[in-house]
Amino acid sequence: MSLCAVVPVKEVRSAKRRLSAVLSADERAKLALLMLADVLHALTECSEVSGVYVVSRDRYVKKLAAGYGCKVIDDEGYGLSASVQKAISMCFEREFSRVLVVHSDLPLLSPKEVLEVAGYGGDLVLAPSKNLGTTGVLIRYGSGFTPLYGELSFARNVMLAASLGLDFRAYYSVGFLLDLDLPQDILYVVRSGVQSEARRYLEEIGAESRVLSKLVST
Repeated sequence: MSLCAVVPVKEVRSAKRRLSAVLSADERAKLALLMLADVLHALTECSEVSGVYVVSRDRYVKKLAAGYGCKVIDDEGYGLSASVQKAISMCFEREFSRVLVVHSDLPLLSPKEVLEVAGYGGDLVLAPSKNLGTTGVLIRYGSGFTPLYGELSFARNVMLAASLGLDFRAYYSVGFLLDLDLPQDILYVVRSGVQSEARRYLEEIGAESRVLSKLVST
C-alpha cells in the first residue's frame, strides 16, 4: 500500500514564541527550520514513504522542502485542520492508499519510528505528544477520518476513531512524544544524545545553560 507523508509548517518568523524567554526571534526561526529538516530526514529516509508533501506559505520552508525532494502545497491560511485536510484529500486523489501527517517540530524523530508506524495495517494510527496533543496520524483511504488538533486532541481523536468503528492503535515513542514547545523541552533534546540538526544547533548556541539559568532565577 503506497504511503505519502504530509508535514504542515507555520511561518518560521512567528514560530515557537513560547521559547522567547531563552531564544531570540532569529534563533527560534532557525530552530524551526532545523527541526523541519530533522523531520524531513526521518520521512525521506524511510523506505515505506513514497512521497512527502510540505504544506506552508513560508518561502524558507519551501526552499528547504525542495532541497529534500519534497513537494510543496501552498497554505491558504485557513488554519491547521483545513490545510491538513486539503493535503490529505490531494494525496488520496493522487492514488496514495495511506497518508501520514507529521508535525514539523519533532527534533528526535527517526526513520525507524516512521517505519514502525507505517508497518501497521489497520485503518488508523495515532501518535500522541507528551502533552496529549497529536503529533502523528496515519490514515487509510476510505476510513473517513479527519484528524482533530489543538489542546488534548489525542483523546478527542481516539473518541472519534472509536465512534467511526475504526481499527486503530496508539503509537508511543520519544520521537513523536517530544514536540519542542517549551524551554524545558530544550533540556530533553540536548541531553537525548540523538544526532539531529536541531540538537547540534541548541548545543552550539548554549541553549541548555540559558534554560537552566532561567529556571534558577524563577
